[in-house]
Amino acid sequence: MMRTLLCASSMAGVRTAHHGLSASAESQDEVSAAPTAQSGGKPILRLGVIADIQHCNIPDGTNFAKTISRKYRGSLAMLDRATDYWNDQKVDLVLQLGDIIDGKCRIQTDSETDLASVLSKLSRSNPALGFVHLIGNHELYNFNRAQLRERLDTARGGGHPQGTVREFYHLRPVKGLRLVVLDPYFDSVIEKDPENSDGWARGAKILQANNPNMTPEAMQRGAGWFDGMQGPARRFVPFNGGYGAEQLGWLEKELDEAVRSGERVVVLSHVILHPEACDGTTMAWDYEAALEVIAKAPKGTVPLVLAGHDHQVDHKIKSNHASRRARTPAAYSPPLSFSLALLLPMMMMRPRVFFPGS
Repeated sequence: MMRTLLCASSMAGVRTAHHGLSASAESQDEVSAAPTAQSGGKPILRLGVIADIQHCNIPDGTNFAKTISRKYRGSLAMLDRATDYWNDQKVDLVLQLGDIIDGKCRIQTDSETDLASVLSKLSRSNPALGFVHLIGNHELYNFNRAQLRERLDTARGGGHPQGTVREFYHLRPVKGLRLVVLDPYFDSVIEKDPENSDGWARGAKILQANNPNMTPEAMQRGAGWFDGMQGPARRFVPFNGGYGAEQLGWLEKELDEAVRSGERVVVLSHVILHPEACDGTTMAWDYEAALEVIAKAPKGTVPLVLAGHDHQVDHKIKSNHASRRARTPAAYSPPLSFSLALLLPMMMMRPRVFFPGS
């Protein structure tokens, strides 16, 4: 099924929720209670959030390491629950943070059929502002970028000169808010797509420079990637990727423009941006450079960062006020696999995220 990660960040510190969404909550009740508008005013935007659906029409299985169970067909039942919840909450926009189907579809079933099944379930929700679909590694296992643009509108936003197509872009759904969608596979060895051949070459060079296990044979074999690797260095593996210099330069300009326009920014990325949000194996290769860009912006410019990719069960919530650990049910269990984010007035300094049934 699916798991989601959220990082609510500011210059004063980074608040992270490692799986099952969370935000700047000071108590468990704040996280799990049904949303109300009693504090902070009426929400200016309601976001449905989901990640790592990874549907495939095959029996249940496990991840590559056989440490986490995966309910491939069961993801459709989860989508029924998600869309029912979002419809009840009248969400304005749904954020699908990547890995909409599983890489096994390409080999064991049919990528087109399985994607159509997921999109059919998602269509039960009809948000006024539609859907934002991010590119994850499993999208790239099944389709090239041109196909993804056609099927998922993965380059739907602005922020580039006319005629320039990129899967990183911005949307401005309401006054005072800019959604910045990042492409963590701009540098990547997952796809040898002619459209992104330079990105593949950069990705191979980055991996071979930072992980001695990354011979061309090992990258294809899929084994021994982590041998001898420790801590954050374990991020240099093929299922992650990098934003790259072009995209990070663009992000800096986007944040500068948002500041001049008096906007707050919500950043979306399939791959994780902060080491405290994971065990080090699921971060962007150049996460440090990305965090430096965000840190240059005035405090509060980026009150919220949403990501997916990691499938761990334990999660950590940190804020300026408290640090605590929380447990979710077994991997891919229903309660915390989708959520609702409320962006409140007061310039959205304290976004709220709610878990149905937690």
